[in-house]
Amino acid sequence: MSSNDCSRRKGIIVVAVGRAEMTSATRAQRAPVAERMLSRSVAKGVATAIPLMVVFLIALVAVAIGTQHPEWRAWLGMAAGVGLLAGLFFGAWAGFVATAHEFDEADLPPRRRLADSRHPPANRSRHV
Repeated sequence: MSSNDCSRRKGIIVVAVGRAEMTSATRAQRAPVAERMLSRSVAKGVATAIPLMVVFLIALVAVAIGTQHPEWRAWLGMAAGVGLLAGLFFGAWAGFVATAHEFDEADLPPRRRLADSRHPPANRSRHV
């Protein structure tokens, strides 16, 4: 069954969406799956972004004040703290953006394929 196919099986509409085949009965079960995917994606994004942002901001502060002989512990501690906050924000944001489409798909009803119908809907936007 291709990703755009749909058929009738014992009175239930079966639609292939992405990799999984979903029926109209499983529509209510898609939201918790999307929420689990979101939480995993946010956790992976945060786990990836925090070390990257901490290292980036420590390097940025070290380059900026390296020739002034500062109190390194205070400056690098501040850079690590800001990197932690930036990693939390950008990791959560990236994780949410990566899986936001799952919530849209969970809210949509199953679609029927119009190519099989004998009388497709008229195209009202056609210009001659």
